[in-house]
Amino acid sequence: MKFSTGVPLAYHPGQERPLDMTIAAAEKIEALGFHAIYLGHHSFTPETADSSAPFTTLAAIAARTEKLRLGTGI
Repeated sequence: MKFSTGVPLAYHPGQERPLDMTIAAAEKIEALGFHAIYLGHHSFTPETADSSAPFTTLAAIAARTEKLRLGTGI
């Protein structure tokens, strides 16, 4: 059986590396044996903190993980 989950977007503007917490969460999810993660994408809803450019964030996660499948949860 394969398990997937959403990855929380922890974006901290003004920091040198604003997505470090999100990338660390993805690395931990991979270490726990999950098959895939999904990143939310709600560009035009101000009440959510989802990325308006999820593929850029997913590319950063891909650079730091090896087996994890990545996708958007739209």
